[in-house]
Amino acid sequence: DLYTKALQGVSGYHPTFPQEKQTIATIYCNRGAAYLKDKDYAKCVKDCNEAIQILPDFIKAYTRKWRALMGLGRIDEAIDLLALAIEKMPGEESFQEDMQKTQEVEDKVQQIKYLLKNRKYGEAKDNADTLLRQIETPASLLLVAEADACHGIVPQSLEKCNIVLKNKPKSSKGLVTKAFVTLMDGDPDSAVLFIKEALKIDPDYGEGKILLRACRKIQREISEGRTCMSRNRMENSNSNSILKKALEHFTIALDDDNIPSKTPLHSQLRVERAEVGVQLRKFQGALSDAHVALQSNPQNVRAWVVKSQALIGLGRAKDAREELKQIKATWGKNKSQIKDAYSKVDFEVRVHEQDMEVRAMVADSRAKFSGDNPRGDENRRPPGAHRGSAEAKAATGTGAAEAAVSSGIPKAAALPDQVDAIEGRVPKPGMIRVGGQMACSGGSTTEEQKSYNTTDRPKRCSSSYPLGEACGASFEDDEENESQLINV
Repeated sequence: DLYTKALQGVSGYHPTFPQEKQTIATIYCNRGAAYLKDKDYAKCVKDCNEAIQILPDFIKAYTRKWRALMGLGRIDEAIDLLALAIEKMPGEESFQEDMQKTQEVEDKVQQIKYLLKNRKYGEAKDNADTLLRQIETPASLLLVAEADACHGIVPQSLEKCNIVLKNKPKSSKGLVTKAFVTLMDGDPDSAVLFIKEALKIDPDYGEGKILLRACRKIQREISEGRTCMSRNRMENSNSNSILKKALEHFTIALDDDNIPSKTPLHSQLRVERAEVGVQLRKFQGALSDAHVALQSNPQNVRAWVVKSQALIGLGRAKDAREELKQIKATWGKNKSQIKDAYSKVDFEVRVHEQDMEVRAMVADSRAKFSGDNPRGDENRRPPGAHRGSAEAKAATGTGAAEAAVSSGIPKAAALPDQVDAIEGRVPKPGMIRVGGQMACSGGSTTEEQKSYNTTDRPKRCSSSYPLGEACGASFEDDEENESQLINV
C-alpha cells in the first residue's frame, strides 16, 4: 500500500533526471517484489515492465520479472527475457546462471509432457518430483499434480491444485487441472462443473474444451452402464440383453485413452464391468478385471468381493476362501462386506465338499451292486459269491428272502425282503424294496413303474453357483444318478 501511495503521488509525471528515474523505477520494482512474494505474478510482471521502461538496465527488475514469468509457467517468455538481459548486460553473471536453470526446467517440463502423452506415467511421476525440487511455482505444481493423478496419487494432486487456486481462485489452468484430477478420482460430474467454471473465465481455453468432451463421454457411458444394471435389478430378470448393454458401456469407457490404469476411475470401471461379467457367467473375464483393479488398490473391498464370486463360478471356491480368510484376519476384520463374502464362499466350499461325498457314495454303490470292485475290497461281496451264483442270491436280493423261509429265521430278526417272504408278500415284477417302500427295479414297464415321477421328489438344494459344473457334471446328471440308484 505504501508503494502504491508513493506511485500515486508521481502519477503522470515523466522523470528526466537520473536520480528521479532511479527512485520511481525502484518503487515499481519493490512493489513488484511484494506481488511476487504474494504469488501475484501477473501484477509483478506489470510493475517490472514499468521499471524496465524507466531504467532499461535495471538488473533487479529483470530478475523479478523472470521469476514471475516462471511462476506463470511462461518459460519461453522467461528465456527471451534473459536473452535480452544478457545482450544488454553481458557482464552480469547472474543472468547466465538463471538462463541455465531455466533451460533445465524447460527440458524437464517438456520431458514430463512427452511422458504423459505417451502414457509412461511412472517415469513422468519421477521427473515431476525432480522438477518440484528445482522450482516450486503454480505452473510446476499443476504439472506435478497431473503426473501424480495419472499415477493414482489423487489426494496429493488435489492438495497441489488447491494451493494454486487458493492464491488465484480464477486460474483457468488450476481449475482444469483440478477437473482432471477429480475425474481420475472417479467423479466425472464434479469434473464437468470445474471445467465449466474455467471456461467462464476463459471461453477460448482449448485444453479445457478438449477435457470437457472427454469427460462428458466417460460420464455418459458410466451413467448408461449403471442405468442398465439398475434396470436389471428392478426387473429381477437377469436379462442377457440388458447385461450385455451394460458390459458394452463400461468397456467403451475403459477404452478411453484419458484413463490411466492406476487411477481410481480405472479401478472403479474394472470392478463394475466385473460385476456385470459375473452375472453373464463370464467368470474368467470378471476375474481378470478384478485382478487389475486390485493391482492399483490392494484394499479395494468391492474388487475382492467380485473376485470371490468369479472364483466360485470357476469352481475355485477354496482359493477364494483362503484369500478372504487372510484379509478377514488383517485389514478387512471390520469390513462387513468382506465378512459376508467369506461366509458365502465358505458355504459354497462346504456344499461342494458334501456334493463330492455324495457322488463318491453313488459311485461306490454302483460298483458294489454291479459287481465291480475298483478298490480291490474283498469284503464288498460275500466270499465266493459271483454274479448269478446261488451264493450271491442267498446273500442278496430274492435269494435271501427264499433262504429266510426255508431256514425258519424269526420275523423279528429278518430283513424287510425276508419279512415279505415270510408273510407271503411277493413283490410284483420289476419292483424292489428301497427304504421301506416298493420301487421300480428298471426291468419292467408296468403302470406302477411309469407312475414313478422323479420330478415329484424333493431336489437337492443348489448353491449360488453350479457345483455340478465345477466338478464336471450337471444337475441333470445328478437326477440320472439318483434314478439309477433307485433302479438297482
